[in-house]
Amino acid sequence: DFKGKVVMYGTRATADVRAEKIQSKGTEGAEFDVVIGSVREHAKLALVGEHNVLNALAAVAVGLERGLKPSEAVAALATLAAADKRGQVLQLGNITVINDCYNSNPKALHAMVDALAAMKAGRRIVVAGEMLELGPAGEEMHRAAGQHIAGNKIDVLLGVRGLAQAIVDGARGAGGQAEFVATPEEAGEWLARETHDGDVVLLKASRGVKLEKALDSWKARRATSN
Repeated sequence: DFKGKVVMYGTRATADVRAEKIQSKGTEGAEFDVVIGSVREHAKLALVGEHNVLNALAAVAVGLERGLKPSEAVAALATLAAADKRGQVLQLGNITVINDCYNSNPKALHAMVDALAAMKAGRRIVVAGEMLELGPAGEEMHRAAGQHIAGNKIDVLLGVRGLAQAIVDGARGAGGQAEFVATPEEAGEWLARETHDGDVVLLKASRGVKLEKALDSWKARRATSN
């Protein structure tokens, strides 16, 4: 019943603003062509994961509707940087950390796991806190997330708090290596003890878990051991 203007964006040929030739650059983001009618502009995006390409296309579409030229809208993408706890890429010595612990839900977790799976790494480690406010299906959604993680080139899963036990159970049931801790502080202790040079670690959880405390604990232990 919507009577207003509709602008489509995506990767299909029918999209008004579409992405082609997407090249994942791992922790450096992605490069791709933005095609708008007969116009093609090359884009660089420093946000991790191909799912962010779709977010970028939405932003370009809005910019065009507000009067930006395609070249202006696409060039602006290169100025984007991850916000605090929203896909930040950090280095702890020779260990790469993707700090995406501001919030989480099953679809977002799957997308970041897929992004991690495509990266070069000595080992790929997912630290997944419980996902809140999912309702009666929450436990099964957590279990399915664990199955997804186990099937996507992830070497180790660490579940943190509450329903994250179901993520661990799902991963183990699918043949993955997984452990559970009750608090983010314990997760930090685990990371300080178990990680090695060359690892890439994803931190992802709902806001209420405060998984950033794992990063704080990890950093503190590294500082005292040096």
